[in-house]
Amino acid sequence: MTESLPKSIDEMTDIIDIEGILTSSLPDILRTILYAVLILIVVFILYKIFKKLYVSYKNKKAILSPRDRALKGLEALIKNDLFAKGNSTSYYFLLDEIFRRFLFEEYHCDVLDRTFEELKTNLYVFLPIIKQQEWDKLVEYLGRAQMVKFAKIPANERLAKLDFDYVKSIIQKNIESD
Repeated sequence: MTESLPKSIDEMTDIIDIEGILTSSLPDILRTILYAVLILIVVFILYKIFKKLYVSYKNKKAILSPRDRALKGLEALIKNDLFAKGNSTSYYFLLDEIFRRFLFEEYHCDVLDRTFEELKTNLYVFLPIIKQQEWDKLVEYLGRAQMVKFAKIPANERLAKLDFDYVKSIIQKNIESD
């Protein structure tokens, strides 16, 4: 068996060189261009993916505090100018919603679904954060908001401005106390 194996390279004359079996029919320059185009496509796709991720990360809304949301809501209420357009009930609905949501989110007071009568009789329980001298103003504001919202009294622009300023002052007192 050892006799059939060649002993040197010169004896291996019948072996075919396999060098050209895996060559392509494309010229080298065309193959290089094709690889460059594929690399550019991959880089372009990666760029688009990272750009989209970056933009979505950059545009992600920051979580606002209840105070900031309330102040933003008050700004939107001013921009809508509902009272000047004759829509005083919507104005008071939104103002009261902003105020109640602020109290609910900031102080965890259960005031969102309470009626004026429930709040008036249990004000100390629902709103323990309001100081004693603020009770009268708060009851006055909540009563007027209730009456205007449900069309029991006509809205007054001067009183609406006072109510807006009162709600804003409650929120800003919170800012000053932090």
